[in-house]
Amino acid sequence: MATFEYFALDDDGRSCKGILNGDSPRQIRSKLRDLGLNPLQVQALDELERTGRNHFFQSKVSVASLALMTRQLATLVRAGIPLEEALRVLGEQVRQPRLKSVVAGLRSHISEGASLADSLSRYPSVFPDYYWTMVQAGEASGRLDEILESLADYTEQLQFIRQKIAVAMIYPVILTIVAMTVVIALLTYVVPEVVRVFDQSRQTLPMLTRWLIICSDTIRSYGWI
Repeated sequence: MATFEYFALDDDGRSCKGILNGDSPRQIRSKLRDLGLNPLQVQALDELERTGRNHFFQSKVSVASLALMTRQLATLVRAGIPLEEALRVLGEQVRQPRLKSVVAGLRSHISEGASLADSLSRYPSVFPDYYWTMVQAGEASGRLDEILESLADYTEQLQFIRQKIAVAMIYPVILTIVAMTVVIALLTYVVPEVVRVFDQSRQTLPMLTRWLIICSDTIRSYGWI
């Protein structure tokens, strides 16, 4: 059984999108018709992930969402809940559409007999190589819950570092914008007034001053570009 994404219309002509599990696109279309929907497009999530043509769930999974999902999965596995059931519970808790579809796909692969690591490797845009490789090691050693806890800790730390970098970059970015604004204002409004004084004195200007005047003229004439 695979997971499919569908796009359909109801009897009033309103569009609706979602995911369903089934054996084939034909079966999904039959299910949609039974629900009173007119299917327009049905495509397997694996194919969408592989070709990069996922238009519905096109938003990326954030590091924070991935960390939370990993922590929840680790807790469920540590409690002794079977992996397929843990993914079902996790799918009910996840709110982000993109991540919800991925969890549904993982559960589908697990029900077909695939390992968690193999299932994760089918979504490279969500789970980096190190992620599913560590899960593979956890499954082989029988310490999957510990590995998932470690992955959750690492992902949370990665999110924390990214947030610190973003905060640290705020001041330099603001300072750079202010500096550029001041320089452009000087070249646009102040330098032309000073040039008039030099024109009246009829003195030979230094090379650096002439270059400054050229920059001012360029910005005033072509600054909109």
